[in-house]
Amino acid sequence: MLYVIGAYAQADGTTWSTGPERGEGIPFVVGQAFADDQQVLVDLTDPNMETVLVSVRLRFDGDEDWPLTGTVAANGATYPVRCGEG
Repeated sequence: MLYVIGAYAQADGTTWSTGPERGEGIPFVVGQAFADDQQVLVDLTDPNMETVLVSVRLRFDGDEDWPLTGTVAANGATYPVRCGEG
């Protein structure tokens, strides 16, 4: 099970935030979030849940130093990401 408690994103001069405790930005909310033993998928949408603003797609790749690799899409661009523990 995956619970996203807050988020902040910045891409191409635009920032989004789930609330001021995460930083200033255009409001967005978690539209959907899913995780299993192979992947993590998160869509952050406008507050009415009509448009996906930021999309996170990560896969577990088995590397101890960088167990998650994938992409973040925002503002029409896609960015490669690697996430490690810690």
